[in-house]
Amino acid sequence: MTLEWFVYLLLNPKGVSYTGIAKDVAARLAKHNRGVGAKFTRGRGPWQLIHQEGPMTRGQALRRELALKRDPTRKTSLKQAASSEEIQTLFSAPHLRIERIISTGQSSPPGFWYDQEWAEWVMLLQGAARLLIAGEAAPRSLGAGDRLLLAAHQRHRVEWTDPDQITIWLAVHFAGPTP
Repeated sequence: MTLEWFVYLLLNPKGVSYTGIAKDVAARLAKHNRGVGAKFTRGRGPWQLIHQEGPMTRGQALRRELALKRDPTRKTSLKQAASSEEIQTLFSAPHLRIERIISTGQSSPPGFWYDQEWAEWVMLLQGAARLLIAGEAAPRSLGAGDRLLLAAHQRHRVEWTDPDQITIWLAVHFAGPTP
């Protein structure tokens, strides 16, 4: 028994979901978004990955896929969770907070700007994003390994995170002067 299969759940901008199995979820998602995936997904994209389980055997993946398709409550809760980023505080002290942020295609709402009391050093660990800083002409493109230091009250917004892959940020918020 080889554990090489994954169950995945996709969501499009109209709130339509699709559940499938694949050995390589990122490659399969790219096919769905090019219109060469399953017939159901053609012409209904762009699709965003909102949930993935595995690895498991092919039989286990098929059974789990069927269970997800038959459980509308579970699919609804996964769809609701996908509408917001997942933020996990890894460490917190009086003047320091370290967070892991997981984005799956989210961006800042139109007209919204972050204006934080503390400075923030952020590093993209995985995925891709574009961040716009107030006063700059164009968003900054970030890829895995890119870092950025934002001073306290430096207004910024997330213009885009890659919907075809999970984007993971490491954010260090700190009080005091920006180095």
